[in-house]
Amino acid sequence: ALDLFSRKGFAGTTVEQIARHAGLSKAAIYLYFPSKQALLTGLVRRAIVPLADEALARISCHRGDPRPVIRQLAGLRAERLADPK
Repeated sequence: ALDLFSRKGFAGTTVEQIARHAGLSKAAIYLYFPSKQALLTGLVRRAIVPLADEALARISCHRGDPRPVIRQLAGLRAERLADPK
């Protein structure tokens, strides 16, 4: 789905295309995701949750001036968000 959304856009991609691209049936996609929007939400969560978890872990154990941690997290986020996937 990510590959197709990246190439064709969300509106230009159908669940049938996603299923075919993944080698699955359309029913298999709907078994895990009730809609194309839910599938996109899952992709976003897969990308964002690890970043948020890492940020919270670094912040929770840091003591003192928060600026160095904020700089590290901003750099990490920029690096990861630069990846098209």
